[in-house]
Amino acid sequence: EVQPQLLALGPVIRGDPNEEAAAKIKAVENELSGIAGASAIKSKLSKARRVFKDDDADRNEAAALLAEALDLFEADVAWRQRAALELADDMTDYDAAIADTIGARLQQRLTPEQAEEISGCLAHHRDISLNF
Repeated sequence: EVQPQLLALGPVIRGDPNEEAAAKIKAVENELSGIAGASAIKSKLSKARRVFKDDDADRNEAAALLAEALDLFEADVAWRQRAALELADDMTDYDAAIADTIGARLQQRLTPEQAEEISGCLAHHRDISLNF
């Protein structure tokens, strides 16, 4: 979903005024903030945005940083697509297999067997009926 926004930054870097270009780059950075593992891409965009702080911004340097960010993005998308095809089913099966054995505190609900094992009564019972 972020790819069109990344690609649209090319003309922005080449022609928009400094403040507008920095704002548009920042908007794409914010979109990338919500994506796990996209920090390297965001870092390149952040460096490109900082180029525009100077009045005599080196647009070629910003374009090179954008190209690096796009390369990282393409590699990340390729890896994620490959992982979705090759690993997703196996990971789902693995998660289902360990769901009842690991992380009892993280489970939504314990199975009856787990509840009995975990919640053993530790109270010391004594008859206090003669005290009344």
